[in-house]
Amino acid sequence: MQAAVPTSPSAAPNQTFATQLAGPSTFLAPMPTAIVVLKPDDLNRNRAFCQTLMSRLPTAQQALAGSTVAPNLILTRWLVQMSDVPADKAGNCDYLVGTYDYARAQRLIRSVKAQTGSLSGRGPFLAMVIADSSGLHLLGLDGSNYDETSFGTFVETWGQAVHRTEATFAREPDRPGLVRSVFDLVAAVFRTVGGITAGIIRGVVEGL
Repeated sequence: MQAAVPTSPSAAPNQTFATQLAGPSTFLAPMPTAIVVLKPDDLNRNRAFCQTLMSRLPTAQQALAGSTVAPNLILTRWLVQMSDVPADKAGNCDYLVGTYDYARAQRLIRSVKAQTGSLSGRGPFLAMVIADSSGLHLLGLDGSNYDETSFGTFVETWGQAVHRTEATFAREPDRPGLVRSVFDLVAAVFRTVGGITAGIIRGVVEGL
């Protein structure tokens, strides 16, 4: 598996994008983390996306074994049905697609009241669940319109959006009147990412 490479040429060198397997007890809301949301309708498509994601990003364990420190990790969580995955299966997409927690993903999909975009497509989806004073919100990208040969572009676009979010927070710490909430700030940043052929999804999460 290749070393982590920021997905934007301007990405700070100390930021590392990495994957993490997330079992049933993993809380999904903290930022800056993302969630891979899959549907069980096309397992071959899911395997192709898994292979793209895993070939482009190291695991969190691999990143931490290098020079990365935990606060610099931007995690993309792959939902699994069990708390512990054998080490030799952590990068095996046949295993990861077969043990993906489709039930939890479906609960997440059902809990979202979408305001922009939709989770009704075939996916895959990449999403953040963001907590602020008004509740839980979801912001994500819909990869339904990407074919299997262009999943790399989808992952790269997501990385650019997340990196720009982090850079904006660094430049605008608690600036009064900038936006109504953290969610609004992240949504505003996502809209500035060029070349998004995936639809932007934003909505309220109820009962996650």
